[in-house]
Amino acid sequence: MNLLFIHEVNWRDKVTFEIHDIPELLSIAGHSVFFIDYPEVSLDQKQSKCRFFRTTFSRIQSRTHNGSTVELRTPGRILPGIADRLVASLTFVPLLIKTIRSEKIDLIILYGVPTNGWQTVLVSKLLQIPVIFRAIDVSHLLRGSLFRRLIKTVERFIYRNVNHISVHNSALAEYCVSFGASPESISINYPRFDTNRFAPSLRDQNLA
Repeated sequence: MNLLFIHEVNWRDKVTFEIHDIPELLSIAGHSVFFIDYPEVSLDQKQSKCRFFRTTFSRIQSRTHNGSTVELRTPGRILPGIADRLVASLTFVPLLIKTIRSEKIDLIILYGVPTNGWQTVLVSKLLQIPVIFRAIDVSHLLRGSLFRRLIKTVERFIYRNVNHISVHNSALAEYCVSFGASPESISINYPRFDTNRFAPSLRDQNLA
């Protein structure tokens, strides 16, 4: 399958967690995996200003699992801070449509909410692409923001309109249902634990 993951964080620089594990494991399983992220870093941290304004395409190999390949698509940035997120909520749409059509995407796995979530839901309905929303937190409570109520509204829209919701735990499942999600469309998929990497070992005095 051709799978598209979407989140509103920086995939390349973010500390590794399931948004890296799951796409890479699916790549190893034989799927073609694409990822649209959002460049969170400050503009003055970029090395080349020409990277600000255009989408970058990168084939990333194995941030977490050897043998995997994920094609990363990062939108350009125009403005600093929250202003850029507001602009990105619109400029993201052409990139999404182009990716779906050019890569013949079969399924979208969505993590993002305010920056690119509601747009993904609308475009996917237009192009008839199924969407799984992976709920790992409560978006409107992540940061103190003037847009908290708006983000809450976006959450409700996403929960009610995606094809399926995958959550971390039962509390998140109940939360999604309270916002209008159908209980039949929710599954609880606990984060996996890699026992090859995390296992008991002898005490290391240098790390103690």
